[in-house]
Amino acid sequence: MKLAKTFGYDKVLFMNTGVETGESAIKFARRWGYAVKKVEPDQATVLFAKGNFWGRTIAACGSSDDPERYLNFGPFNGLNFSLIDYGS
Repeated sequence: MKLAKTFGYDKVLFMNTGVETGESAIKFARRWGYAVKKVEPDQATVLFAKGNFWGRTIAACGSSDDPERYLNFGPFNGLNFSLIDYGS
């Protein structure tokens, strides 16, 4: 693909929205963790900074500490997300 060659990448992945990019980033990170770092199956945890906002999907709501984002949308317990202070 011309775009990939122009920037020296092997591949590119087109997105329509920021939240779509966040969802893909979670998938890529988990896949890498399982395949490369040999994380045990279904044990990957994704860390998010407290105070984040990146969309309104279930994953985005499940990674939020803002009650307006997560109340009445759960459960989120199967996502294995953790919140940390920014800069930790």
